[in-house]
Amino acid sequence: MDTPYIEVSAVPHAAELKSHPYQAVFAAWFYPRPFKELVDNFRWGFNNETLLLEALDRQKQFVEIQYAVDRENRQERPDQHTVSLRCINIPGQGLLLAILGKVCAQSEEQAQHAGELYWREIKSIFPYDYVLFPATDRKSFRQVTGWELLTTTGETAIIRQLKRLEKPMRTQEGLQPVLGLWQSGIRSSELIWRALAGMTEPALLNISIHPTVLYVDEVQTLWELRNAGAPEPNAPKGLYQSFPYRSWIEPFINRRLTPWKKFFFMQIHVVTLNHVNESLLRSIGASLTRDSNELLPGYEIAKPSSPSLGHKWCKQLHQMEMPEAESYFVLPRLSDLADMEEVTSVFRFPYPPAGELPGVQFIKSLDGID
Repeated sequence: MDTPYIEVSAVPHAAELKSHPYQAVFAAWFYPRPFKELVDNFRWGFNNETLLLEALDRQKQFVEIQYAVDRENRQERPDQHTVSLRCINIPGQGLLLAILGKVCAQSEEQAQHAGELYWREIKSIFPYDYVLFPATDRKSFRQVTGWELLTTTGETAIIRQLKRLEKPMRTQEGLQPVLGLWQSGIRSSELIWRALAGMTEPALLNISIHPTVLYVDEVQTLWELRNAGAPEPNAPKGLYQSFPYRSWIEPFINRRLTPWKKFFFMQIHVVTLNHVNESLLRSIGASLTRDSNELLPGYEIAKPSSPSLGHKWCKQLHQMEMPEAESYFVLPRLSDLADMEEVTSVFRFPYPPAGELPGVQFIKSLDGID
């Protein structure tokens, strides 16, 4: 059966979206095809490295197609297309991979129809290096979305957001933020799946992307950052006193203000039970902020300020919303804004080598999963 279960509900912030107050969410689970099948049936190039590069290019194209905005008016579309990559570690069984989609509409009926159309789009363009199955009923929908973990009551579910490092620097115009970049190598994500699979308790990794644009006030803020000038000469001595603010911020701002640049609102969250696993967070953060030809600021871990806020973040992930964390930026949205190059270095599916990833087993059946 190829028809997904569509969960239709009122948009949590419906007052802000009066024209599209209903949302539809669907989910599908997938796993990598056997390596021999990829080599025998799907390889265009001449060796295994070329096979990997071809697969990464298909993943990149999948992300690029998700970029849907109102280009004429330079604003987001009211249907609020959002897609999430979710990986759940189920101890003793393996990693369950899922892709989730959300779309908003003017009525419940229209939301149902829009959800079905969005599913067909995802299915038709999903990289064929993977076997994809829709969650066809409420039970399987909850299984592949991690419903039980995200709706855990009490203080047992712990959520953290991985962000690019933000560091306020003293300049001649006062404190200004320095922001890192998301970037990785072609095999960097291998460490993420191995770290998740090594967990002895349930854990969930969620990466959500939502197409967006730079608004006028955000462009103005970026220009102000660019013109911040040199570090303050009377700043207290310390590690960051001699930080070359202008030499870092100018290329960063130029990258943001390049004409026709495509942007996504992107967030990365990890949910675990009972305690924070620092090793898991380090493995993910370090894999997605790797240095290239120069040292980069790296990553940081944001946590909710209270257990109740943590429950709210989990609920928002369940509803495919974007939780808001603190930021040094006057406009906090800039903290989670990422360009296409950053998004495609983060939003990646596992691609095991011929011998499989050590210690990693991808779930190929929902049978036996609670």
